Order: sequence, then structure tokens, then C-alpha cells
Amino acid sequence: MKHYIFLGAFSLLAMGLSKTVLSASADGNASAVIVEQGGIESEVDMDFGVIVKPSGQAAKVKVSTSGLITCGDANGGWVCTGSPSAGKFKVYGSNGTYSVSYADGILSDGKGNTMSLRVEGVSSITLANGEASLLVGGELDVGNGNGNTQASGTYSTSNAGGTPYTVTVNF
Repeated sequence: MKHYIFLGAFSLLAMGLSKTVLSASADGNASAVIVEQGGIESEVDMDFGVIVKPSGQAAKVKVSTSGLITCGDANGGWVCTGSPSAGKFKVYGSNGTYSVSYADGILSDGKGNTMSLRVEGVSSITLANGEASLLVGGELDVGNGNGNTQASGTYSTSNAGGTPYTVTVNF
């Protein structure tokens, strides 16, 4: 009797081994971004859009940290168009609150015409889960050159004669 049970079990096992086993596989991708503890990187450039300045007038044009623009005296003919935006930075580090400081910049048209940029933002930032976003606004002195003129052109801190602004987080 033991012999028949053994043969029966062996037959079932042999039948199971004779079946073809199918398999499938697929590759997956992985990625990681490595930043130094206590790092900061620029994500969005500050943009004042297009400023239409009346001849012979000077005014301050401001982009807030929320990206809203204040454009000279609307009754005096000042118009700001386009898509203004605040500067945006990503800050990385240990959880905690850190002081923030700013150094102003200079926008240039690359032909010797410039405008000063005063940078504005929060005085401290709190990191949670190792990171936080920091929004930066600014104010331009438009038309404060000789005779309150400002040459038409595309002004940028990256043009020749321009100076980028700096955001410093003190970890």
C-alpha cells in the first residue's frame, strides 16, 4: 500500500514538473538629486515684464514676493504688461529657522545703460523636511538717469554691465 501511495505522489509531482513555467520581466528607472546640506538654488528668475515709461519721467517699479507688479503712476502714463514674477529659490538643510540676507543688483541693457535693483524678501526661513521655497521681490529705479531718461532696451542682470542679486541663507 505504501508503494502505491509513493507512486501516486511521484506521478503527481512528475506531472507538475512537466508543465512549462512562464515568466516576464521589465526594467525600471531610478533617480536621485543630491544637494549639499545648507544649499540654495534658483528655480525662477525675477521678471518685471514690459514697462512702458512716459518720456522724461522717473518712477519705482516693484514686483512683490507674490509676483504682483506696482507700476509707476498709472495716471502719468506708466503701463506694465507681460508676465511679471517674483524670484523663487529652493533652500536645503537641516530642519530649523535661519536668517536670510540680500545683496542688491544692477540691470543693464549691455550698452552702458543701467537701473538699480533693490531686493526684498523675508528675513528668516523655516525648513521642514529638509527644504523650503523662498520668494524674492524687488524694486527698480526706472528713469533715474540723466534728465530722467531710460533708454529703451532689454535690461538684465546677466547683460554686460549688469550685476546679479544675491540671496544668502545663514545656516
